Amino acid sequence: MATYKNIKGFGIQYLDSDPTNPITGQVWYNSTTKALKGTTAGGATAGTWASGGNMNTAMGDNAGFGIQTAAVTAGGTTGAGNYQNNSELYNGSSWTATPTLNSPRRASTGIGTSTAGYIVAGQTSGGGVIAQVEQWNGSGWTETTDTNTATRGRGASASGTITAAIVFGGHPSRALTESWNGSAWTEVGDLNEGRMLMGGMGVQTSALASGGDDGGGGGSGVVSVESWNGSAWTEVNNIGTARYGGASAGSQSSALYSSGSTGSGLLSQVEAWNGTSWTEVAEVGTAKRKTCGAGVATLAIKMGGQPNTTSTEEWTVDQSNNTITVS
Repeated sequence: MATYKNIKGFGIQYLDSDPTNPITGQVWYNSTTKALKGTTAGGATAGTWASGGNMNTAMGDNAGFGIQTAAVTAGGTTGAGNYQNNSELYNGSSWTATPTLNSPRRASTGIGTSTAGYIVAGQTSGGGVIAQVEQWNGSGWTETTDTNTATRGRGASASGTITAAIVFGGHPSRALTESWNGSAWTEVGDLNEGRMLMGGMGVQTSALASGGDDGGGGGSGVVSVESWNGSAWTEVNNIGTARYGGASAGSQSSALYSSGSTGSGLLSQVEAWNGTSWTEVAEVGTAKRKTCGAGVATLAIKMGGQPNTTSTEEWTVDQSNNTITVS
């Protein structure tokens, strides 16, 4: 017969007090209160936004990757035509300027962790889109293999790794998807709907593309969401509010999509995905577009955005310890 330890990977402990940092799903017996207890995630509706440390440079249309306590942002724009090669590293409370990108750019996409990631494609100050990819090793940037198609405003499997990732969509309303194996990019299955400036979540074999602009820039945004299984995209339930240029975090089964633009206005709305449907949750403090995000659906970070800002906002879903009752 299967035991709790067989199922969850750890046994039920006998403790005189609740653990200070329990793992979601952990169960224990509190000998002081004589209660069987467990830890569950509070859920998307229990999440709250708080201000984090400001970036050193006010930036919009920047790219980012990592987690809430260890994130990177790079590139972007400080104003019309002022495309940047700035790069900054977040430690959970403050941003530090790091070595710059080799090529100033905006509307790139980020993939990876604070010690191993990529900034992919984008647009240069000359107005042209680029295919250049730069790799971050924790201390500097190195140019690596270009994507097959030059474009900007792509989505990506933001939690991908330096040997396994995908990018998708782009200007002007492209549907193409490219897969990365650590040395080369290969075109794979197209999106069902071409678009740019969408939310990208997940990994190479399990990703999500949400919202975006299907008009090549300056449109009103779309509500479409597609799920990637490693070979093909499938349409799934739409987001509640059409938007483009929002910040995304999370995975194919648990994600967060915040802010963005309807074309005529900026949004502070945030929606959470549970693998099946989207639910509106607590709004961000400041409405903005062309912002970037990182992290997971329960611990996310959103940095920069237009109007150009240094602000950082952090999303946290508290875990709660619950007494287990037996009927």
